[in-house]
Amino acid sequence: MVHEEIELKLLLEDQWSYAQLRAWLDSFDSLVVAQQNNCYLDTPQRTLQMRRVMARLRLIDERAILTVKRRKSLQDGLMTAEEWQVELPLGHSARQLPNAGALVGSLPEEVAAPLRASGLDSQSRLHVFGAMQTNRRIYTLAPADWPGIDTDVCVELDWTLFDGQVERFELEIEHRLAGQMAPAIQAQLDTLAVAW
Repeated sequence: MVHEEIELKLLLEDQWSYAQLRAWLDSFDSLVVAQQNNCYLDTPQRTLQMRRVMARLRLIDERAILTVKRRKSLQDGLMTAEEWQVELPLGHSARQLPNAGALVGSLPEEVAAPLRASGLDSQSRLHVFGAMQTNRRIYTLAPADWPGIDTDVCVELDWTLFDGQVERFELEIEHRLAGQMAPAIQAQLDTLAVAW
């Protein structure tokens, strides 16, 4: 089943900005920490990338989640995308998927159908073209916690390492009103002297 995702992603300038924002967010009680490994999949010709489609295998805790996203729009850090997702059995097949050059036809129909709609056929093979490890801190903030926000909001603060070398720090808010929240979120970052 397709799901529409609306998320605001803001890259933080550096580790100091990450630490500054983390200190403020850590003052709230609701925190979940997750370690995740992501493999990004495409054909050797990068067919999906050319069509603004992303395929990702995420290993988190004892789960393997295969996601396909088709970007509809991206402006000022606000992204709207169609998203299909399926949980795979966490066994040999899920862990080997990125290395084996998985055939689109061998994937569950929930994700194979949008891949075929993106120009791949059942015999197309997906290979890893990038990997990252993320330490994700997830906070649930009430309206009183974030000035200018009038609904509960889930805030994700990521410290990501790409291919074991490049670090990136990111704030992500996935909410149907993320676009309307953006000015208040950006104002709070400025108040905290968080560079983004």
